[in-house]
Amino acid sequence: MTTITREMPASDDYNAWADHWRDNAGVNVIPADSRKKMPLVQWAQYQDKPIPKEVHTKWKSENGFSKGLAVVLGKIWHRKDRLEYVLCCVDGDNSLAIKEFCGNKTLPDRANETLVEQHKDDPNRAHFHFYSPRQLLKRLVAAVRQR
Repeated sequence: MTTITREMPASDDYNAWADHWRDNAGVNVIPADSRKKMPLVQWAQYQDKPIPKEVHTKWKSENGFSKGLAVVLGKIWHRKDRLEYVLCCVDGDNSLAIKEFCGNKTLPDRANETLVEQHKDDPNRAHFHFYSPRQLLKRLVAAVRQR
């Protein structure tokens, strides 16, 4: 497996983060109000097709990502080397969930293997993003939540 090191955008550069998720992770991203956890555009249509580059560029030029963005989990559309995969996410919503997902590894070690998103102001929560050849079963996700 090849590891690619990319410089991460500045935390306040929303357009760069939109490009990062689209171009590096390969998924659709939409403008959202991150604080309210609300999409700012109709997004259901983008679960089953790629967002055209022109639409993505238009959102950026109109400061559509200035309040944040939402990653549309699922099919990889924008990375030719990952077209057979989907992006999945496990929400580690407390320190026990993070510990369970990390197993015998530390969070930084796990972050070297997969995409980990964690807000600096809340170290007890993390999102673990990873590529899979197929979608996770909802019952599997529910079972992990109940543990």
